[in-house]
Amino acid sequence: MKIILKLFFLYSFFISFRGNSQGYEIKVKIEGAQEADLLLGYYLSGKTYLKDTAKYMDGDFTFSGSEPLDHGMYLLVQNGNLLFDLVIGKDQSFSIKTTFDDYINSIEVDGDKDNQLFFDNMRLSIKRNEEAAPHVAILKDSTSTEEAKVEARKHLEVINDKLDAYFTKTMESHPGSITAVIVGTNKRLKIPDEEAAKLAIDNDEARFSYYRNHFWDNIDLGNPILLRMSTPVYEQKVDEYMDKLIAPVPDAIKKAADKLIEVAKKNEDTYQFLVWHLTYKYQSSRIMGMDEVYVHLVDKYFLTGEMDFWANDQLKSNLKEKADQYRNSLIGMLAPNLILQNLKRQPKALHDLPNDYSVIYFYDPDCGHCKRETPVLKAFYDSTAFNVGVYTVSADTSMTKMNNYVEEMGLQDWVNTNGTKTYSVNYQEFYDAFTTPTIYLLNDKKEIIAKKITASQLEEIITKYEQTQNEKAGN
Repeated sequence: MKIILKLFFLYSFFISFRGNSQGYEIKVKIEGAQEADLLLGYYLSGKTYLKDTAKYMDGDFTFSGSEPLDHGMYLLVQNGNLLFDLVIGKDQSFSIKTTFDDYINSIEVDGDKDNQLFFDNMRLSIKRNEEAAPHVAILKDSTSTEEAKVEARKHLEVINDKLDAYFTKTMESHPGSITAVIVGTNKRLKIPDEEAAKLAIDNDEARFSYYRNHFWDNIDLGNPILLRMSTPVYEQKVDEYMDKLIAPVPDAIKKAADKLIEVAKKNEDTYQFLVWHLTYKYQSSRIMGMDEVYVHLVDKYFLTGEMDFWANDQLKSNLKEKADQYRNSLIGMLAPNLILQNLKRQPKALHDLPNDYSVIYFYDPDCGHCKRETPVLKAFYDSTAFNVGVYTVSADTSMTKMNNYVEEMGLQDWVNTNGTKTYSVNYQEFYDAFTTPTIYLLNDKKEIIAKKITASQLEEIITKYEQTQNEKAGN
């Protein structure tokens, strides 16, 4: 396995873990080793970074330093190839002996119980994978009979139960070990038989609720070791929980995010990491309305000074600027009124549109995507049975280009305005419309009910909106 170790240079919001105060000395003996330096690397959010280098001394290598190593998973690399992983915890003076031809099965550890556990777990997992391989092959084989597949699943369940039992034993017998943290992330969440009966587990809703409520049983988001594993398990687990177990509506997402952050807050490193991960996640989310979550996170954790222990003024200023762009045009809010100049050099107000629904269409006459989207919007406007008005905002300063675009696309029935000729506000200060085309949909009260959607979605969105409003009204 070819692997690249990056030199350590991370922006200040990445992690600075603490170990003990005695420094470290790790001796590695590899019988039959190549005559080349041995590199000690570490994992951070699934990526690898170089920590130390040991010279070849007839198969012996020694890593040492006056400062302790941060707790977590590490890796040994030689000539660009990964040899094997190891863990480093509170015991940082130990030795490892193995052979070049069979690292894992021949490995011996002296002076560190955590690595003994780690390699025992690794060997057991390899053995269980070997046991499972023929049954997995049956399930993947399209020619397998259904009877054979049922039997294969039974065998795999037995194997997984054995592995889970081992994980449970490890976690209960060695609760402070790094290995216990690792196996906790791999342990399956199974509903106990007695609990299943109590919950009437054939009910999908009850099963889902149990899974969500117990999702974090074996994972502590306040443990920084989770950030130093060979896979980015921390963010993977957070994303799985937020994306699959929480309703994709801003209020539910904000509430869930705050609860997770409260757990992570007990450790400065996990607190910092989780807040940043969620902030970035919802700034760049493709799910409509998640910009409200971004604004909430910036307001609560950055603008209050909570993140001042790592976030500098420039970063906070950048986050605030983006949040301010979002906060005035969130879903459910009254759309900021725009009073812009039309082709007759007259002011036209967005809020003057008398329709049941108003579409704000931000475009650029030279934008190729706009030239493809505009006919779709025109086709919707011409065919829909809903009472819809369209208020266009050209992002180009040229009135001539705007006029030619309106003529070419046949948009004379719409209210066509130029975004750079304003009688009110700069639209970019109140609408997240920095790219074109951008579409906002308003109801009859000029409240935003959808944003940054495509023209092809309008009919369905309005239909569902009316259904929801009728249900609320009891019709």
